[in-house]
Amino acid sequence: MFDKFIGNDMAKNMVRIGILSSIKKHDKLPNWMFSGMAGSGKTTLAKMAAEEANALCIYINASTVDKPDNIIKTIEKGFERYNKDDMYDRIMIIIDEAHALKKKVEDFLLTAISEDEICVNERGNITSYKIQNNTTGKNDFLSWVFVSNRCGELAQALRSRLTEVQFVTYKESDKEEIADNYVESLGMEIKEDAQAAISKRSWSIRDVKQYVNEVYDYAIVNDKKIITKELVEEYFNMVGIDENGLGALEHEYLKIVADTGNRASVQTIASKLSVGTKDVTEIIEPRLLDLGIIGIDSGGRYVKDTSNMNPFVGRKGV
Repeated sequence: MFDKFIGNDMAKNMVRIGILSSIKKHDKLPNWMFSGMAGSGKTTLAKMAAEEANALCIYINASTVDKPDNIIKTIEKGFERYNKDDMYDRIMIIIDEAHALKKKVEDFLLTAISEDEICVNERGNITSYKIQNNTTGKNDFLSWVFVSNRCGELAQALRSRLTEVQFVTYKESDKEEIADNYVESLGMEIKEDAQAAISKRSWSIRDVKQYVNEVYDYAIVNDKKIITKELVEEYFNMVGIDENGLGALEHEYLKIVADTGNRASVQTIASKLSVGTKDVTEIIEPRLLDLGIIGIDSGGRYVKDTSNMNPFVGRKGV
């Protein structure tokens, strides 16, 4: 299963060892914190780990959880399925976008992880349920995986009880292999220089797959059976994405920063772009920071690499 996951070998090896050790010890999996850049495959590897460990995977997106009851109901359904179905050896609960957890939900999870206990508020009375195997009397089946690109926003008490698995930026060769495999899964051929043209513009695995899908659709529209570099360049030129993967929004961001004398606040940028501040800090800036194009200090945002200042030109009609 893990052979299908390309890149981030250190993270993958750490998770594999944790699974193999748990199987040999007949114990639960480690409680992990998957941290690192957005789109680096954290959630994908978590789900692969559940499958590799023959675990029932319970997926929860923290942004949809307002109170512990939301999680409790999901867990209860999972436990019911686990106890009825003999096909699973253990349970893995994935908390995605973990930085979005509300404090009272974090407190509930802290108890569940550190004490192996679920506390339920029933009409003002707290009732506790131990998480344990009725045969062994201990928790040897339930583990947790928290996934976030902003794990520093989780409570330290919770983070300290998790084993951190770090995900890093992908190498160009990894992104090219991902592009090649993904195109093959779509039933089309891609040239090596076309893979490179896509991977160079891609900041993450998510980018690679998105761009492959877009170029694939463009090839279909133009009755092409092979994705070539020329086809890739033609498509990106048409939609206005430059060689660094920067589009109109990123270039407008750079122009705004330059126009303020390289001392732009996030509020100013968001206002001029007509987007929210989180769109600026969580969607636009991470790529620019990683590419070394901008910097941030106490005075605001500034452009470090002026070679990317000229807006992308050359758009054509479809």
